[in-house]
Amino acid sequence: MNVVAEQATKVEPGFSGDVLLGAVYLNSRSQLKAGDNNGTIESFSHSAPSEGRVLPGLLGNLYYTFDDLKNQVYVGVSRSKAIEGQFSPELGYRRLLEGRSSFTVAYVPSLIDGDTYQDPFVLGQPRQETGQSLSAIRTKWSSIANTGIGVELAYGDLAIESEQSGDFLGLPEPEKMLLERDATYGYANIEMTFPIAKGVFISPNFYGFNRDAKGEAYSFQAVGAELAFFTVQGRHRITGNARYVDYDYRETNPVFDIKRSDQQISGFVGYFYKAPFGWEDWTYTVISSYRDTESNIDFYNAKGMTIATGFNLAF
Repeated sequence: MNVVAEQATKVEPGFSGDVLLGAVYLNSRSQLKAGDNNGTIESFSHSAPSEGRVLPGLLGNLYYTFDDLKNQVYVGVSRSKAIEGQFSPELGYRRLLEGRSSFTVAYVPSLIDGDTYQDPFVLGQPRQETGQSLSAIRTKWSSIANTGIGVELAYGDLAIESEQSGDFLGLPEPEKMLLERDATYGYANIEMTFPIAKGVFISPNFYGFNRDAKGEAYSFQAVGAELAFFTVQGRHRITGNARYVDYDYRETNPVFDIKRSDQQISGFVGYFYKAPFGWEDWTYTVISSYRDTESNIDFYNAKGMTIATGFNLAF
């Protein structure tokens, strides 16, 4: 996500920030995400039920800009991650360069919202839940030398508290080892942003990432592309994107006796209206996203949707 959803920060010494007050609706379908309606399955071709919930929308960011107007630290919830259902805080440092250029280093303590199952492959009885965590460090150089070209690199670490994949099926130890989900991630992205009309910008992105899991059946390489747009017309701002990702897994999954292959499509759209009712520093906000993962193994098909609306206050 590049030109989407983040509120502009005030470049002046001292503290500044923003807070979104509203509501967020989350909906997901996944056999791997723990939920009240998803604990027991009768077959691996069973379609995951829809899990929906509404949360209070209280998202915010706090910035401190030093007197030189070049160095900034911040903490908060990234809007671009929130619209994907990820509400983890981010702690970062940003070096403000000439024009629109900046360099950011950030730590994200948890990119995963919700638990998973100790052994996802249990049939006919409740699957036991376990915690999972994915922490990440990322760096981003935006609009390098004011060219509109940006580069982002990230490294992440996934940990499953209690890994028991394959126990219920009585798989031999070598096959169970192929299903271990603890992993490290590497990610690289290059983006280009340029105007196509007055107040209208587009931003193509190309990226790749690699998951090196303990279990080779869960290791993959992925490549993807994204086309984003951004327009400002008076007090109206609209942004959105469309994304496609192809996942190529390394080894055969012993449960299904086939090597997994996934394709994911996703999209985002956001609308922002500045100073509603004449309220200065406020922005009415509606953001939504949708993602659909189709796998050659039905068990791994997944869908997700997020809708958020509310009023954003910049201070």
